[in-house]
Amino acid sequence: PFIIPFDYQGGQGAAWVFIRSGGIWTQQGAKLVGTGVSDPHNAEQGSSVSLSADGNTAIVGGTFDSWVYTRSGSVWSQQGGTLRGSRGSLSLSADGNTAMLETGVYTRNGDIWTLQGEIQYDHDIEVEQAAYSVSLSADGNTAIVGGESESLYLGGAWVFISVPKTYFRSIKSGNWSDHNIWESSSVADFSSGVVSPAILPPDSNATRVYIRQNHVVTITQNVSVRQLFVNPAATLNTIGCTLTILKN
Repeated sequence: PFIIPFDYQGGQGAAWVFIRSGGIWTQQGAKLVGTGVSDPHNAEQGSSVSLSADGNTAIVGGTFDSWVYTRSGSVWSQQGGTLRGSRGSLSLSADGNTAMLETGVYTRNGDIWTLQGEIQYDHDIEVEQAAYSVSLSADGNTAIVGGESESLYLGGAWVFISVPKTYFRSIKSGNWSDHNIWESSSVADFSSGVVSPAILPPDSNATRVYIRQNHVVTITQNVSVRQLFVNPAATLNTIGCTLTILKN
């Protein structure tokens, strides 16, 4: 199948699904109009569309929102609420379980969509400048984002890869580069059963790093991290090096 996007009813917008039989294309079902619109007068549903490989999952983008639809037989239904962010470009993975939007990447578990992560650019750039067009690989682990207005409309493109979430926290005082002072987890709250001794010290691939109460951690070589939280009763020293915090 394919989807035709088209403005409908004064800024509301809509999308239509078509399927092919032999060499004939016919519309399947009614037009798709999503609910939960942020701005009913400027929704522009159908500004962008994308399909999964099997054609059973569709995503439709608008000005501020996006909507996911799934097909059962020949009937299309909205799946969940709106996904925030679109502004003209989006992309689905082959299995339909990963969606790339202007604001970030959403993943599906069952029929629930959640924001997996925001886009982290390598320098200071407005999202509106960058995410003019996006495309996602079949496995959903590689994305390319294009921006026509970057650098005074010279334009540019950025490639992103999916990095599994890994959280680190200190278990004792010591040197940052010593992996023995860290433990890691795939969840932020370090739930029981998913915590293990760190194999490597945290670096720019770490989702978040915590330095816990009464621990003294010393950095002696350059380190970059995405997020760092230092307990008020902990101490972080840098000696002859630079600590770069990429997010906040």
